[in-house]
Amino acid sequence: MTRADLRQLLSDFAADRLALVERHEAAARAVSHYDFNNAYQYVINREEVQLGWLQSALAEHGAPLPPPSSAIAAPAAKTPVAAILQEDARQLRS
Repeated sequence: MTRADLRQLLSDFAADRLALVERHEAAARAVSHYDFNNAYQYVINREEVQLGWLQSALAEHGAPLPPPSSAIAAPAAKTPVAAILQEDARQLRS
């Protein structure tokens, strides 16, 4: 794998991870039940740590953190909680 290939792989992975964080942040705003919201906060915290690692790796290769990919859509503000949780479960299975 060339240096350019590695930089592209890191960039693509970071873009998808950013989109996932944005989805989980939107879900946490929509889900008011304490237990579910607390779980989202835990997941978001872990994802932010992982983003920090990716950002450091990209910086070592002279690349900025990319914008989020559009592959993972954030839930709309009025999406029912059950639909948000079902979509997250579906994404985890895939």
